[in-house]
Amino acid sequence: MEFINEGTCWSILTLFISFFVGIVTSAVSSLIGGGGVVIAVPALNFLGLPLNVAIATTRFGCIGQSGSSAYKFGKSNKISKPHVFKLIIISVVGSYFGSKILIDIDEHLLSKVVAVIFLAILPVTWISRKFGVNRVKETKTRTFAGFFIYIALSIYDGFFGAGGGILAVYIFIYFFGLKYVEANATGQVPWFFNNIISTIIFMTHNIIDFSLGIPFLLGSILGGYIGAHGAVEKGDRFAKLAVSIFVLISSLILLF
Repeated sequence: MEFINEGTCWSILTLFISFFVGIVTSAVSSLIGGGGVVIAVPALNFLGLPLNVAIATTRFGCIGQSGSSAYKFGKSNKISKPHVFKLIIISVVGSYFGSKILIDIDEHLLSKVVAVIFLAILPVTWISRKFGVNRVKETKTRTFAGFFIYIALSIYDGFFGAGGGILAVYIFIYFFGLKYVEANATGQVPWFFNNIISTIIFMTHNIIDFSLGIPFLLGSILGGYIGAHGAVEKGDRFAKLAVSIFVLISSLILLF
């Protein structure tokens, strides 16, 4: 399915709303590790973009969010270097195959599946008060399992990605033993490359609306940096609470 923008002339207000949506959703994504897509896609869809175009345009804008947040987290030494390079490779390959799935996928069904996964994981994170707050010793078995699960997640991220960042945070905490902010920071780097590959694939199918996407991208750059700064300043306990609240809210949005 292709989308051809025949010179749509958006109003200044619509362009400003796209910019503002970029700021807000990217700040959320960088603060807690993901979730902004859950808000951004419906927002761009509401502004007039078909659903698949809204998804593709959001992924283009997310280049700004992931890039600026990764830069801030890198300056703060929050990125786990032993894991990040392998995650980049997995993410690039997964996004390539995942992006091709968007053309025929049922996004509504997938969003409900992700919501159910969210609700199943949420209680587990609070069974242990130390989950995501204290570092846990990493084992080879858990590390291998974590990379394997991340392969499937990166494919999902390639064509939709709603909630994928938060799922990645949970994977990095449980399987790699990272704390919340470290898991968030580490996930932003492969997410940046995932967004680039997905954008290239979507461009070949003409399903990105750059007239709305560029304001969204600019807002995402600003919001991504703001959110990452807040994550570093607030710390892991705040991140755990914020993620839990957003997971509950976004699950209800995805389900209904």
